[in-house]
Parts: sequence; structure tokens; C-alpha cells
Amino acid sequence: MCVFDLFVVYDDLEFEKFSMQSSFNIGGVRIGKIFLNQNLPGRHFALDLGEKHRRRQIILLQNNLSNSDKLKVSRLESSNNTEELKQGIVSDVAMPEVRQENERLRKSLSKLTEERHARVEELSRLSKSLSHLRLSNSSGKRLNFSKFAKEYDVKKILGIGGGGCVFEVVNKFDEGKYAVKRITVDPSEEVFDKAFREVRAMAQLDHPGIVRYNSTWIEKPPEDWQYERDDELLKKLQSKKMQLLNYKANSIFIYIQMQKCHYSLTNWLGENMTSGSRKLPRMKLWFKQLVSAVEYIHEKNLIHRDLKPSNILFVEKDHLKICDMGIVIEQTRVGGKEITKTNTTGSGTEEYMSPEQLSMSALNTKSDVFTLGLIFAELCIAIDYKKKVEIFDNYRRALPNKLHVDDETTAFISELTERNSNHRPTCQEILNDSYLK
Repeated sequence: MCVFDLFVVYDDLEFEKFSMQSSFNIGGVRIGKIFLNQNLPGRHFALDLGEKHRRRQIILLQNNLSNSDKLKVSRLESSNNTEELKQGIVSDVAMPEVRQENERLRKSLSKLTEERHARVEELSRLSKSLSHLRLSNSSGKRLNFSKFAKEYDVKKILGIGGGGCVFEVVNKFDEGKYAVKRITVDPSEEVFDKAFREVRAMAQLDHPGIVRYNSTWIEKPPEDWQYERDDELLKKLQSKKMQLLNYKANSIFIYIQMQKCHYSLTNWLGENMTSGSRKLPRMKLWFKQLVSAVEYIHEKNLIHRDLKPSNILFVEKDHLKICDMGIVIEQTRVGGKEITKTNTTGSGTEEYMSPEQLSMSALNTKSDVFTLGLIFAELCIAIDYKKKVEIFDNYRRALPNKLHVDDETTAFISELTERNSNHRPTCQEILNDSYLK
């Protein structure tokens, strides 16, 4: 196996097969070429010299090369004149730092591969658990053992919704703090598979702007056992959230252990109702994190459909993450182009829906973009609920809004909330917009 001192990564522009080489040499510095795997963009790297590739130069030397030197590499790399290359940049390369950076990259790539294998194994284990559960139900047997009761100590009920609830817990073995979501589902196969969609979605998503998924399991307790357990829990926590008991006696429970976050964007908005707390540079920083995460979801051929402040969590002071993949749907692509899907369920939160989602008509990834526009408007101006509903309805009806913000911000939000989805930008176009620079 050849060991390189550094790597050059190719992505964006066309790079013809005849000009590809697996490596090149600059004055004794061994440089390998890595081509992004087009089937798994941005996540897995693979040497692939058999196809055309889009090319973007990323010289992974951090501060070892100036911008002008990087341009020299881009211009001179295909040359066979080693002396010209050597004179161009090698004298400025700090080789120990290059090797250190290269080692860091090797470890990062190795970690990505390990995480991918772990997720594949987790899905396989979960599928076997599901098959076993169905076999047990068909033979009249019951699963009486509760992993949740045995391994977790519930500290708080973080939230309860139509699909289930989220607990703040401490693991009794590693003493780590986590959030555990419990999804309550009917035992029928069709409903179960629909609820299982969130598990599959979370298992394949690995992005700094998305709440980290740890593990999943399924429980089918005896009738009345879960009622008794939850009633005891409410008394222990001195909670009056009786919605916790809102499920059928024969329900199945899917548990998802996730990264614990501190509070939601809904909480922050409610506690910061002055214009002074909504400084535009900070709101732009937060918004770029959200758009980056949604772009990643779209790259995975998924549409979130339920973006809203309560599904946006703070893991740190200025670090936001998107959660709740309960109603994601897959995009349909034909010939590399996205085809609109018919929104037959009308799922989502009405307040933050796009016009097409609200009318239960065809939707695509641009529906998420509309909702992002509404969320950014809410970030920029401190408004009460009544005013917010009025502003959001005006955007859905293509009516003008007076937001009391600068003209550039008003225009930016209007672009994202175009009534016609074809006129809205993609997430990538939003990130490239000069307004966010």
C-alpha cells in the first residue's frame, strides 16, 4: 500500500478520465488523489478512476500554503516538470505538519467507515428484532422484559406529541444523560412500518446539525403493564401530563435513544422577545446551520415536512440541531431530477406548512425551503403568536408583509417564501447567497 504525505480531493468540475492519475509527486512529496464517490457525496471517499468527476481543489494543508500557492498546485499539478512544481510550492511546505494532517485525515476516514458499518449492523439487528416480535405475536407469546425500565432512570418528560413522548433519562450503567423518544404504534403491520420510518431515517443521517441517533429497540409489554408503569412515573415526577397514558392497551413501543440537547428554539424565542436579542449576524449564523442540515437531509433523498422551532434544539449556546424525523418521506427522482410527490396525508404542523403542503397537493424539497423562510422571519423579529400567524398566512397567500427589518432581509425572506415552489431557491443556493456571507 502506498503511503502519501498529503491528499488532493476532487469534487465539482468535470475531470476527464484521460487526465486522471492516482498520485503525483512534488519535489519528493508524495501526493495522492481522492475522488468523491458520487453515490455517497460528502461522506465516503473512494479512489475511482473509471468515471468523469466534478472537480474542486481542496488542498488539505490548512495554513501551510497561501492562497496563491494553492492556485499554483491547481495550475501545475498535471505537469510532469517536477522542478517547476518544486520551485512553485515545496519550499513552503512544512513536512511534519503535512504528515500530521494526513494522519488526522486517515483517522477521520476510518472513523466514518466504522460509523457506517455500525449503523448497518444496527439496522440489521433491529430488523431481526422486528421479525422476532411478529413471530411472537403470531404465536400468542408476549415480550415481558423492558429494557427501558431496567436500564434507564427517567428524570423528566421533555415533551409529548401525537406520535409519542420524549424522556430525559440517565443510563443506570454508564451514568450518561440521554433523550429517549418513545413512539407508540398500533400493532398492525402497516402502521408499524410507517412508524418505523423515523428509525430508518435517523440511522442513515450523520451531520453536525442533526440530533445524533444512538440506538433503537422495540417493546411489547403485557396489557395494562405499561399503564401501571407510566402511572407510577407520573406520580414519581409529580407530573400532570396525563397525555402520557394516551395509547391502546395492545400498543407496541419503539424506543430511540438520542443525544440529549438543552432546550428548543421555541424556548429561546419565548425568552428573547426584544429586538436587541435578535442581532442579525447571530440569526444568520443560526440559520446557516439549519439550512446546512436540511440540505444534508435533501441529499439523502428525504423531505423533512415538519420543520419548526420546537424541532430545533440547542446542544450548545450557538449550536443548533434538527430533530424529529417522524414524518419524513422519500424524494422521487427520475433521470437525476426531482419529481413532485402527492401529499396525501397533510402531515406536519399547520402553522409552518408551505402552501402546497397545507392544500395537500404535490410537494418536494422546496416545501422545506418555504418553512425555513418562515423560521428565519421569526428569528429576525420579535412577534407575538397572533402577529406571527398573520405574517405566515400572508406569505402563503403571496400578500405583502411589513417586517420592520432592512430591505435586504425582507427580500431574502420573500425569495424563500415564494408561493410558487419553482421560484424558491434550493438549500445549496441559499447557502451560496451573498446575503448570508
